Amino acid sequence: MIVDDEQDICDIIKYCTTKAGYRAVTANNAREAAAKMEAEKPSLIVLDLMLPGQSGYEFLRAMHAAGHGNIPVSIITARSMDASTVELIRSERNVVELFRKPFDMPAFVGSLHRHLRGGGSPAPTSAR
Repeated sequence: MIVDDEQDICDIIKYCTTKAGYRAVTANNAREAAAKMEAEKPSLIVLDLMLPGQSGYEFLRAMHAAGHGNIPVSIITARSMDASTVELIRSERNVVELFRKPFDMPAFVGSLHRHLRGGGSPAPTSAR
């Protein structure tokens, strides 16, 4: 699942993710993502930190509270962060990657392969 309020970003990531053999769904805010999470049961979430309404970090906390803290999350952000903020985000138990926009798409897709194939997750064609 790709959660970003910029539709162009969602479309680019979805295109690259699909081309790599994964199925992807998108959401443009935290409320939409929460609703889709129940129906889609994603294997990994790509989450922007700067979302309208509930921020990505707040969404991450809400995921934990709702019992979804086991879903790996790759954070994407254009936000400038100091080292302590980066460390705080990386310390979240289900955050597996942190990418700063604009990011290297081959490295991002490599990360998907690592995290979706590595931990007993389904093969790419059935992964979300």
